[in-house]
Amino acid sequence: MESTVFLIVLGLVLAAFLLVWMASPPRKGARGERVVHSLLRQSLHPSEYAILRDVTLPYEGGTTQIDHVVISRFGIFVIETKNLAGWIYGAETDSHWTQSFGHFRVEFPNPLRQNHAHLRALQALLGLRATKFHSLVVFTGKSEFKREMPLNVLRSDRLVPFIEVRRTLLLTTEEADRSLDLIESSRLQPGLATEVLHVESLRARRRPVVPAARSPTHASAPVRLATHSRVTFRALAGAAVLALLLSGTALIGGIDGYALLGGAWPTAYPTRSAARLAPASLQPLLEPAPGASDGHDLRCTYAPDARTCACYYPAGEPAPIEFEECKALADNAAR
Repeated sequence: MESTVFLIVLGLVLAAFLLVWMASPPRKGARGERVVHSLLRQSLHPSEYAILRDVTLPYEGGTTQIDHVVISRFGIFVIETKNLAGWIYGAETDSHWTQSFGHFRVEFPNPLRQNHAHLRALQALLGLRATKFHSLVVFTGKSEFKREMPLNVLRSDRLVPFIEVRRTLLLTTEEADRSLDLIESSRLQPGLATEVLHVESLRARRRPVVPAARSPTHASAPVRLATHSRVTFRALAGAAVLALLLSGTALIGGIDGYALLGGAWPTAYPTRSAARLAPASLQPLLEPAPGASDGHDLRCTYAPDARTCACYYPAGEPAPIEFEECKALADNAAR
C-alpha cells in the first residue's frame, strides 16, 4: 500500500508539473504559432508566398524574434501571434493591453508596438521602405475583442483573407527573392541556444537604468516589465504543486498514522510487526508487566488508549509479532 500511495502521489505531482508546463506562456505561444503556421501553409500558394516561421534576427546589439514572415510580390507580411483567452481590451496607442476574466485582469505589452520593432529590424536588414510591409497581429485561442480593434488586429480565421485580398504589387520578383535570401542567411539557427540568447536579450533591454547621481533612497520607481501574467501564472502553478505535495504527504501520513495506532488493514495495507508499530514515545506504556507471559516465554502488553501492542523476549529484545497475535497473547496473559 505504501508503494501504491507513493506512486499515486508521484503521478499526481508529475501530472501537475506537466499541466503547468503545458499552460506556461512559452508553450501556449508555441501552440498558437503552430495554428497560424498550419493556416498559412494550407491556404497560401507556394508559388506566390514564401512562409518563414520563428525568425530570430540580430538587432540593436541584441535579437528580435518574429513569429512569421510571409514574403510575396504583394509585400512582406510580418505576423505577431497571441494565444490568449478571455476578453481583450486595447488601443493602438496604449503601451499595454488587458486580458480580462471577469474581475481578474492581466496586462501584456501592446503587440502592435512589438511588431513595429520587428518591422524596423526587417527594414534595416532589407533596405526597404515601410510601405513595403504589412503588420499583422493574430489572436488564437478562446479570446474575444470587447472593443473595436485596428484592421490589422484580427482573429486567426480572418488571417488568410486579410493576406489574399491584398493584390497590389509592391515588390518585383527580384526584390522578393533577394529579401527571402537575406532573411534566410541572416537569421539565427532555430533551437534552444537561440531561444536562450533571445530571452537574455529581452532581459537586458528591460533592466532599469538607475542614474549614478541619484541617492538610493530616491531611486526611480522600477521599470514596468509587463510580466504580470507570468508572475501570476507562476504563483498559481506553485500553489497548485504545493497543494498536491501537501495532500500527498497528508494522505501517506494519515495511512501510516492509522496503522501506527493499531488500525486494521487486513487486505489493503501490508502487515507490520508489533515492535515496528510502537513509537518511542509509547514505549513506557509497553514495558513488560509482571506476570504477563505465555508459553512462548514472551511478555506482551496491550495499551488500549493508544491501540498499540508490543511483545518482548525475556532478555528485553522486541519480538516481531503481528498486532493481532500480540493482542491475543496479551489478553491471555491478563486473564
